[in-house]
Amino acid sequence: MARLTTLLGFMAQGLTLVAATPPLMNLESRATVPGQWESLGGVLTSPPSVVSWGNNRLDVFGLGTDSAAWHRWWDGSAWGGWESLGGVLQTAPIPVSWASNRIDLFAQGGDSSLVHRWWDGSAWGGWESLGGTIKGSPSAVSWGSGRLDIFAIGTDSAVWHLWYERQWGSWESLGGVAQNAPAVVSWAPNRLDLFAPTAVSWGKGRLDIFALGTDHALWHLWYDGKWGSWESLGGTLTSAPVAVSDQANRLDIYATGTDGALWHIGYDGRRWNAWESTKGNTPTLPAVASWGPGRIDVFVAGTDRALWHNWLTSDSNVYLRRTRPTWQAALQDFSTQWFLVPQGTGIIAVILHRLDYQFHGLQIISYIFWITTIVLLLVMVILYALRCVLFPKHVADCLRNKPGEMDGLASISISFTSILQMAAMVLVPSWHGRWGTAIYGLWWANVAMAVLANLGIPFATTHLHPPGVAGLSPAARLPLIAALTAAAGGGTVCTSAGLGSDLQTPAVAVGYLLLGMGFGLAAILDALFLARLFDRGRRGAPWWWPRPTCSRT
Repeated sequence: MARLTTLLGFMAQGLTLVAATPPLMNLESRATVPGQWESLGGVLTSPPSVVSWGNNRLDVFGLGTDSAAWHRWWDGSAWGGWESLGGVLQTAPIPVSWASNRIDLFAQGGDSSLVHRWWDGSAWGGWESLGGTIKGSPSAVSWGSGRLDIFAIGTDSAVWHLWYERQWGSWESLGGVAQNAPAVVSWAPNRLDLFAPTAVSWGKGRLDIFALGTDHALWHLWYDGKWGSWESLGGTLTSAPVAVSDQANRLDIYATGTDGALWHIGYDGRRWNAWESTKGNTPTLPAVASWGPGRIDVFVAGTDRALWHNWLTSDSNVYLRRTRPTWQAALQDFSTQWFLVPQGTGIIAVILHRLDYQFHGLQIISYIFWITTIVLLLVMVILYALRCVLFPKHVADCLRNKPGEMDGLASISISFTSILQMAAMVLVPSWHGRWGTAIYGLWWANVAMAVLANLGIPFATTHLHPPGVAGLSPAARLPLIAALTAAAGGGTVCTSAGLGSDLQTPAVAVGYLLLGMGFGLAAILDALFLARLFDRGRRGAPWWWPRPTCSRT
């Protein structure tokens, strides 16, 4: 028995050295977070456009090689097939919805007039001309039931406006000098904001319009019962902007910069954020739509001219960063990666305490690291629990979709193992009493956590994450390290906690079981990870799509 416990105690040193340099969390993921890129087929000659008229409903439109409008839809369970909506168009159709099961399409017709077609819930109406002579794609938005606002660039390069409310109004000039139709958005009744011009609405009576100016900056105009004045939001852009609003008083604008990257600026209801780059080139400007708060669907035309789709959530990457009160932002962004900090300090404490070369100051330093580990782990567990209570959907999305997020939970068990090892080596020799029995009981609780991490996390990962090795990260080793360090911790407890052989025997047996379980799965994982390193394919995603970091800046 003494030889067995000595062996496990020795392995405590070796395995803590392994855990001392835990695999880094995978801070890079493809743009498929949280969904995987999928091809929706088709042959498009224009960037796609998309609209949502209800929860979990998407309608995507594009211009085909026959100059007709083409349509495909998602009904919450499956994608419908491509259908032709006819027409002879010069630009991709622009959709807008002002009610459930209602879609209005606008485009530049073959004669350069504005043309319109609509879906009323049962059938498509025919194409009709709304007059005017426009240049390029129009922008359309609705801020209330039965209300439509259309914006386009005229032959004089000014922004022109046409609206519908029970009947069509007349074209009016809004002035300005723009290269493309403005982006427009509405976030309240009777409110519009224009950005030379792409249009969007986030509430009844509210429109926001965005456009690329001749100075290559983003320009903004809004309507909230009356028109505001044009304002520059800066930037140096080379493409028309794309605007989306996923909730009241919230705007997100995307455009291509001179570096070919997609740039983003957002409005949080009080102020405009600074421009930020998503750090990656795209062949076409994406179409974006939201069918619920914190959810945005992205569509692009790939280099294969097919339609590609991905979806993003408010936590998935920098594209959808939200400006919130500082403490809420920090708490919502509190990732399980932070548990690596107490894991590291705990391992350092054990190593310093067990070094063959010792001096009095080194013991004190190890105590400082030990106490730091206890405080950090306690505070972080409380913060993470609070995050789960305040942002349950966000946490669930992270665990389901962000690589490494679930694996990081295993660091709680690893950190706790270090704390118990130090307690066995420090408290029992100094204070005796029942400390040994208490630490022994806590070790069994930690064994339960380690087994749950070692078996439960890989099981959940294989069922929740996309299949294949493409998304495998080094962080997947953390649940296995939890089992190995728990075994090592058992060796330390047996050799240092003053336990009798009746208590040591089951601990030693379970320790060996943990070693066998952890090492076996580690060998399998290493083989899979090696296969991933040799597999450089970008399965399920266009080769040109960038890989933004998972961490939010």
